Amino acid sequence: MTQAMPTHNPSLALEPPVPESDRQVRVDWPKLATTVGKMLVDASFAGYAGVLKSALDLPAALGATPAAGLSPGGQAWLLVHRALMAALAGTIRANRAQLGAIEDSPELTPTLDRVLGSQPFEIDRRFFEHPADSALFRALEDQFRRWLVLFRLPPEIQDRLCLTLAEELPLALAEEGRSRREDYQRLTEFFADTLGDPAARRAQDWRRYRAGLIEEMRRPLFNLEPTEPGAVSLEDVYVPLRAYWERPLPGEGEGRRGAGGKAEKTTRVVVWLEDHIQQWLTAQDPKDPVRIISGEPGCGKSSFARRFAAGLARGQRRVLYIPLHRFDFQGDVEAALAAFAGSADELGHDPRDGLVNDQPLLVIFDGLDELSKTGAAGSDAAADFVGHLISRLPAINHGHPRVLVLLAGRPVATADSTTTLRGPWQRVQVLRYVLPAGATGDEAGDQWEIGDPALGADQRDVWWQQYGRATGRAIPGLPKDYTTRGPALAEITEQPLLNYLLALLRDQASGGAVIDSTHALYGAMFNYIWQRINRPSHLRSDRLAALSEEDYETILEEIAVAAWHTADRAVTRAALESHFKDNRLENLLTEHFPTVRTGVSAVLNAFFFQPRGGATLGICEFTHKSFREYLTARRLVREVEDLHENLNRGRSSLRVEEALGRWVRLAGPAALDFDLLGFLGDDIAARPADAESWLPTLVTLFNANLCDGMPVAAGGAIASFRDAERHARNAEETLLAVLNACASALDAKRRAGSGETPRTLVTLDWGGPLGAGALIHRLRGQRTWGQSAVALACLGWLDLSEQVLIVQDLGGADLRGADLGRADLRGADLGGANLGGANLGGADLGGANLGGADLGRADLRGADLGGANLGGANLGGADLGGANLGGADLGRADL
Repeated sequence: MTQAMPTHNPSLALEPPVPESDRQVRVDWPKLATTVGKMLVDASFAGYAGVLKSALDLPAALGATPAAGLSPGGQAWLLVHRALMAALAGTIRANRAQLGAIEDSPELTPTLDRVLGSQPFEIDRRFFEHPADSALFRALEDQFRRWLVLFRLPPEIQDRLCLTLAEELPLALAEEGRSRREDYQRLTEFFADTLGDPAARRAQDWRRYRAGLIEEMRRPLFNLEPTEPGAVSLEDVYVPLRAYWERPLPGEGEGRRGAGGKAEKTTRVVVWLEDHIQQWLTAQDPKDPVRIISGEPGCGKSSFARRFAAGLARGQRRVLYIPLHRFDFQGDVEAALAAFAGSADELGHDPRDGLVNDQPLLVIFDGLDELSKTGAAGSDAAADFVGHLISRLPAINHGHPRVLVLLAGRPVATADSTTTLRGPWQRVQVLRYVLPAGATGDEAGDQWEIGDPALGADQRDVWWQQYGRATGRAIPGLPKDYTTRGPALAEITEQPLLNYLLALLRDQASGGAVIDSTHALYGAMFNYIWQRINRPSHLRSDRLAALSEEDYETILEEIAVAAWHTADRAVTRAALESHFKDNRLENLLTEHFPTVRTGVSAVLNAFFFQPRGGATLGICEFTHKSFREYLTARRLVREVEDLHENLNRGRSSLRVEEALGRWVRLAGPAALDFDLLGFLGDDIAARPADAESWLPTLVTLFNANLCDGMPVAAGGAIASFRDAERHARNAEETLLAVLNACASALDAKRRAGSGETPRTLVTLDWGGPLGAGALIHRLRGQRTWGQSAVALACLGWLDLSEQVLIVQDLGGADLRGADLGRADLRGADLGGANLGGANLGGADLGGANLGGADLGRADLRGADLGGANLGGANLGGADLGGANLGGADLGRADL
C-alpha cells in the first residue's frame, strides 16, 4: 500500500505484518500480569517494556522482517498490538481479586487478534491523545466485556474493569513508543508534522505523565513478601481522609500566645481533606497559591497526595507530583523544579512551558521532612525551602494563578511555615480514622467544629471492608480482637499505615508477640521476615539463609544507619559498600557471599526496599521512612548495649575515650529528629531491666563528654572544624536522648511496681552552676527560632538543682520529674513546658514565662514566682506552699 504524505491531521491504516495464522501466540496472562506487578514493585515504569519484551514480541512478525523494516502502517499495527496486550495485562493485575480464576478462562490473545482483524482501523493524532475514544478501543472493549461475562461479574465491576483498561492504554502506548523507538522510526516520521513540534511533544509528555499518575494508584502496595507484589493497591483500600485547621477563639488571635507563637486556645474546624483542597484549587486565587498538609508518620499524607494527583490527571489537569526525598534543592526552587520535571523518567520538560493563565499548574511537594541534607535538621531545610518557594510565587504568577503549590510533611517540618501564610485555613492537619476524644468534648483545651455528621464516624470498618473486597473475602469490619486487647492496639488501627501492617500480619497468621505499640508491631513484622528467610522455598539463594539472625539484623541496621547518615530514606549501593568497609563490617557479608555488593543486594531484595530511578543508578530506598527509623533506633540501642558490656568487662574493657569515639562515628554524621527519638524511646522502654543497668554507664560517658567534649572521629568523615563541631553536637544530643530514654524506662518500671517508688533522678557532673545552661545553649543553638530542639525533649529526670538558667529558652521542654530545686530561672521561657512532678522548691522564677506549662504535681514550695506569667498553666496537684506569687499572672490557669 502506498502511504499518503502527511497532511494537517493525517490518518494511517494499521497493516498486520504477517497473516493471522502466524500471529497466534498463546500468552500466559496470569504470569504476564504478575510480571507487570513485580516490575511495578521492583522498578520504575521506565523499564516496563524491557521486562515484557519476551512476552510481547511476536516471533513471526519480527523474525524474517525486522520491525525497523516494516511500513509505517505495519509499525503502527505492532505498536498498537503490544500496547493493547500490555494494557490488558495491567488491567488483569489491577483486578486480580475479581479475576482469580483467569487461568481457567479462554485465551485473550485470539480475542485481541479478532479485534485488530475485524475491520480496517486507522489511527491519527487524536488516537495518541485520547485512544479510549477511538473505534479501535470501542471494538476491544466490546470483546473484553464478552470475555468478562465468563466470570459472572456484575455490570458495575465490568464497568470498572473497562475504565481501568481505558486508563492503562495511554500509559502502555507512551511507554512502548518511548522505550523501543527504533521499532517505530518510520511511524514517528509519518506523524512528524503533527506530533513532532514542541507543543505536540509537550502534550504527549503530559498524556504519558498523567497516565503514570493514574497507574500509580493501582500499583500493588508492599507486603510481607517483599519480592512479591502486594494483594491490594492504594485504590483498593483508600478511605477519604479528614483534617482540621485551627481558628483562634474570639479574643485569642491578638492575645497571649504560648510556645512557638500558637494561640493558646483555638477551634479545630474539621473538614474533608479532598473537598478543602479542591475548593482552594477551584478558586484559583493568585494571592492564595499555597496549601500545607501536615500529619504524623503513616497518617496517609502521601496516599492523599498521590490520589489527588491521579484524580486531577483523570480530569486532564496539569499536576506534577514530586516526592521531596528525590528533589535536589540547592537554593533555587525554579531550577530544581525544571531539572526534576525535565527528567525522562518524569514529565520530560519544564512544566512551566506552555502554561496559560486560566489553566494553572498544581505542583504537589510531598515529604517536607525528607528534604533535609546531611548536616542540617530536616525542619531547617524544610523552612528554607518553603520560605524560598513562597517568596518566589508572586513573581512566577505575575498576578495570575499560573502555579499553585500543595505541600505535605510531618508536623515538625511544617511548623514554621504557618508564619508566612495569610490565614490558618491554609495549613491543615490530617486526622486518624478515629477522631480524638476532644472532638466529642471529652478533652479540655481546644474546641472542635464538625459541620457534617459523617466527619465524626469511625472509619476503620470501612477500611477493613474494602480490604476484604480487594482480597476476595467478606470482612464485616475491624476485627473485634483489635478493640478488646487494650487501647494501644486500638490506637494502632486508627493510623492507615499501621492498620495495613496489622492486616498483613493477620493474613500471615504471624502471632506470638503481643502487639501493644508501634515498636512491637514493627518487631513482629521484622520477625516474620526473618522466619520467611529461613523457609528455603522462598529464597533465591541459600546463602541468605546461612546468615545468623543476629548478623541479618546487624546488616539491616547498618543499611538504615547509612541512609540516616545521608539524611534520606535512600542510599546508593556504592555508599553501602563504603559504609560496610569503613566500619570494618565486610566479614558479615563476605563470609556468606562472594562480594560485599552481592551480599548487600541479597539483603535488600529480602526486605522493604525498592530501586529508585531504575536499576542502573544503584539507589535503593526504604518503602517507608519509618522502617529506616525503626532499624536505626535498634542500631543505636545495640551500640549502647555493646559499649556497656565492653566498659564493664574488667582488664580488657574499652576505655571511655574509645567508647565516645565509637559513639561519634555512629551518631555524629546525622542529627536526631523527633520521629527517630520516638522509636528510640520505644526500643529502650521495652527493656526496662537493661535500661536500669545501662544508666550508670551512660552517666559515665556523658560526664566524660561534659568534661572533655566529644572526640574527633577518625577517618575522612570530618572535613573541617565546622564538621567536627556538627558531629560532636549530634553525638552529644543523641547520647542525651538515650540517657533520657533509660531514665524514663526506669521511672515507668518503678511506678508500675508495688510499694515504695523511689524518685528517678539522673545526676551529672555539670562542672559548676553554669554547666547545664551551657549544654542547653549548645544543643539548642543550631535550631531555627520557634522550633523545638530534640534536646529540649530529653531533660526529664535530670538533677538541675542550683543551676543558673537565667533567660534560657526552654519553651516546650520536657522537664518531667526534673530537680530544679533552688535553680535560677529568672526570665526563662518555659512556655508550654512539661514540668509534671518536677521539683521547683526554692527556685527563682521571677519574671519567667510559664504560660501553658504543665505544672501538675510539681513541687513549688518556697519558689519565687513574682511577676511570672502562669496564664493557662496547669497547676493541678501542685504544691505552692510558701511560694511568692506577687504580681504573677494566673489568668486562665488551672488551679
